[in-house]
Amino acid sequence: MAAKLFEHLVDTLQPWATGLLPNPPAKPPYPEEIYTYTTRAWGSHQAGNYIMAYLPVRETPAVPTVIVYLHGFAFGNPYFYDAHMQHLVRQGYYVFFADYQIDHFPDTQSPQPPSSDVQTSKQFLEAALDSFQTAGSTMIANANEAFQQALQVVLPQCQELDIYLFGHSVGGLFVLSWPFFIGPANIRGIVAADPIPGTANLPTWLKVALRSDAPFLTQPVLPAQTCKGLSNIPTAILIGDSDLFVKVSDWQKLWPDLATDCKRIYISQSDYYYNIYRCDDRRALIAYHNQSVTNTLFYGPEDVQLLIGGAGIQNDLRWRYVWSAFDAVIRGDKADALSFAMGEWSNGKPVKRVKRWPRA
Repeated sequence: MAAKLFEHLVDTLQPWATGLLPNPPAKPPYPEEIYTYTTRAWGSHQAGNYIMAYLPVRETPAVPTVIVYLHGFAFGNPYFYDAHMQHLVRQGYYVFFADYQIDHFPDTQSPQPPSSDVQTSKQFLEAALDSFQTAGSTMIANANEAFQQALQVVLPQCQELDIYLFGHSVGGLFVLSWPFFIGPANIRGIVAADPIPGTANLPTWLKVALRSDAPFLTQPVLPAQTCKGLSNIPTAILIGDSDLFVKVSDWQKLWPDLATDCKRIYISQSDYYYNIYRCDDRRALIAYHNQSVTNTLFYGPEDVQLLIGGAGIQNDLRWRYVWSAFDAVIRGDKADALSFAMGEWSNGKPVKRVKRWPRA
């Protein structure tokens, strides 16, 4: 209630006090988004092999750029990441969103928003509980099988591909582990956004509902082992300084196990504009766990959404941090030397910068 009152107060005062109550940066232009696209889907969410392809309407390149996109835990509806995948496909890339978990989202041919908070909450809970009966390594294998089958339909004549992996949360861990389980062939770069440091490292509220013999926990994906398969693939790890589930120190400890010479952690910083917007989640730039999620998860209050890592929205941290990092890696920029132009508040004050680790 207090947050809503504060938002109303800012809305009322802002037209007369734009210098004191500025807006966050607007979405930047993307002149490279020149393609229209279609979507197609195969498989079933309930079988754990659903995959949706975002397909640019264009002449097939000699060497297509292909993206495997892996979601966060229980976030198997492609709609949650739809804005980011639209951004990618409009640049001419072939995007494959693989739902590697068993869940009950609808098997649609295009992304569909949540129908209601009650329905979506039920789908999240079902996805969490059902998926713990499958080991992480099996999920990765299922995602690859669905990807390979879709690839044969979409690009059947292509003998050579440039493949890039993007993953969020558990999906971030899985893209870092993909070369270990599947192999490194044709993978040109990896971006892992807020990756959990192992499948046993999940929020306590999820663990309390589970049996201790759940395969997801008893057969864990351990990055100390699986990241040894990176085979010098350029790798960027993105972590927010307000992430409640993943800490930079988690991956600093695992740093020697990432078997690539081209790697770096990039840390976004929450910016509440001198704490003025601490109670205004519409204007605040919060570097929480779900920085990659671009579309509404559900319509509940912000404090409830924080339990699952934060709200699904589009803002500066998506456009100039997450999207910017992946765009740069696909362009061929060095994954260990990325730069970020975070923009300015509407009164000219710069948004807090992205930190790097290691610094050198």
